[in-house]
Amino acid sequence: MVDQLHKTAVLALVSLVLAGACWLPSLAWAQVKLVHDVPATALPDLPLHLDFDVTPTSDLQSATLVWQSLNGGAWQREPVKLSSTGVWRATLPAQAMTDPGVAYYVVSVDRAGAETPQFASESHPHPVLVHGRALAVLAQASLRELDNLRSELAFSGEVVDYRVFGATAGSATDFGPRYQDFQVAYRYWLLSGVEYIEAGIGRLRGEAESDPISIPAQKANIGFDRGWTEVGLRVSENAGLAGRLVLGGDETTFRIGVAALLRIGRPQRTRLVFEASATSGVGYHVIAGFHLATVRRWPLSLEIILTDGPNAGQDSGERARVRFGHEFASGLRLVGIASYQAQKGDDHGLGFGLETAYRF
Repeated sequence: MVDQLHKTAVLALVSLVLAGACWLPSLAWAQVKLVHDVPATALPDLPLHLDFDVTPTSDLQSATLVWQSLNGGAWQREPVKLSSTGVWRATLPAQAMTDPGVAYYVVSVDRAGAETPQFASESHPHPVLVHGRALAVLAQASLRELDNLRSELAFSGEVVDYRVFGATAGSATDFGPRYQDFQVAYRYWLLSGVEYIEAGIGRLRGEAESDPISIPAQKANIGFDRGWTEVGLRVSENAGLAGRLVLGGDETTFRIGVAALLRIGRPQRTRLVFEASATSGVGYHVIAGFHLATVRRWPLSLEIILTDGPNAGQDSGERARVRFGHEFASGLRLVGIASYQAQKGDDHGLGFGLETAYRF
């Protein structure tokens, strides 16, 4: 009986030793756990170092930081490495740290080859916003408003007549000009400190008063062919300046003109635009424009114009011009133009035109 009890005790002890041997590896290694300080923002154009605390007895074989730009694109992988200073670290490269930022998650692999999520996930990654210069952030927003299309080619034509009402053609009260103005312009949006560059050509033809003293008024044919370049500068989020140089000529001589523009408001949003221009032998324009963009893809604007063009040095006229159009998803924009103008109280008339533009 004693021998039997002794044998039973020995077998039980052996069983406990074998069981302990089986469980020993799992007791020696704890579950992998990586902890780090989670950033919400980062500086542009500088590498972002993420340092991890790893459970000292964890069964860690490898760990990986997986990231992508907040603008989208493929997922990239950066290993979590043990540095020479004894710190586990993963580094996002400097070229990745651009507006608007990156998103990432972390996974680990244990010694058995099992992958374990450590922080966030592919479906719910953690965002890190990269705060660059204010103009860089605005450039991204403006590009989205342009449907990521930077180039624009525009054609426009307008007929202006000051003598529809109130004057008899060829009479002493017939002072107002009549003309047609056609132009083609190409604009490229840089969306940086230099907001855009533009180049264009135009052709104006019509008739206007040639001798203000003679009675009845003497009329002469007028014409002005021109080309121009314009550069727009973004000063701040809600302000921009632009300058324009005009070179051209009529039937008799060479002409040169300059213009300055001030924008208050975002370029593709509701804004005020003021313009002052003067061209030798052609005249001056002072324009105040209110551009309404509360309904996307339905631009509307009202402009008040004071000018003595296209016959410089003669009586000034006042014009009110309305533009209304629609922007199609394809990048095509169609705009109708209607105007009313008056000069000296006797001559006043209507104008109309059409503008079509394509962004690509």
